[in-house]
Amino acid sequence: MSDKYFSINVSFNDLDGKEITADFRIKNPNRAQISRCLQKLNKDMIGSLRNLVFDIIHPEDKENFKVLSEQYSGIAASVGNKILEGVGFDSLGK
Repeated sequence: MSDKYFSINVSFNDLDGKEITADFRIKNPNRAQISRCLQKLNKDMIGSLRNLVFDIIHPEDKENFKVLSEQYSGIAASVGNKILEGVGFDSLGK
């Protein structure tokens, strides 16, 4: 059975005012992936959310996400937060 992927879009202006937009395809995280992410969230939020994204992102989108997350570390939180909202958690930043 093939995995069903969903699209997540992030958009923001970097510190130079350049608009950055990216689309990533992700699949639904399973309970173990969510649990692992939440267990590590307080210790290393960016790392925890980045690992969650890497667990469920489409293979063809991994390199783009890797490059962007190295340049803009907050993108992991933006995408991870959208994933957690999509499975029923309130926004972590609100």
